[in-house]
Amino acid sequence: MKYRLPFALLLLSGTLGFAPAPLPRRDRVPLDEITLDTFQGRWRVVRMQLSRGGQLVPFQASYTHVRISDRNWTFFDNQKAGVTTFIAIDDTKRPAQLNFYDDYSRTGAVSGVALIRRQSGLVQVAYRWGGENNRPLTFEDLPDNVWVVTLDRVF
Repeated sequence: MKYRLPFALLLLSGTLGFAPAPLPRRDRVPLDEITLDTFQGRWRVVRMQLSRGGQLVPFQASYTHVRISDRNWTFFDNQKAGVTTFIAIDDTKRPAQLNFYDDYSRTGAVSGVALIRRQSGLVQVAYRWGGENNRPLTFEDLPDNVWVVTLDRVF
């Protein structure tokens, strides 16, 4: 009888030594980070602006939504699909850089350049068509004729 308690404690402590190791933690993407994976889905245009003289002025967008599926960016006017272009996001840059391409392989010339950021649950893209020399450098000091579209995720 006097050996039962020590024997039970020995059994309990012995089983703890063989407990499974905790699973490794997944790297969490910060909430404000934007990557091609986190940008997938359908987005509603909340606001469209154009940079002029150091100011952002309201601009009437010719599209109401965009859909990002894999590397495809498709413009929509309500439910009607429009032009599809191909994209790549370089999330190692701050702010992240987005390129538009005419072909899926991204071997052709860049057809448009942009900055992209997540802000307060929305996504902002400052873009214009043309090559790398047309890329805006910051959201705070945009050159003239850069479109800034603010998007809200639909699903």
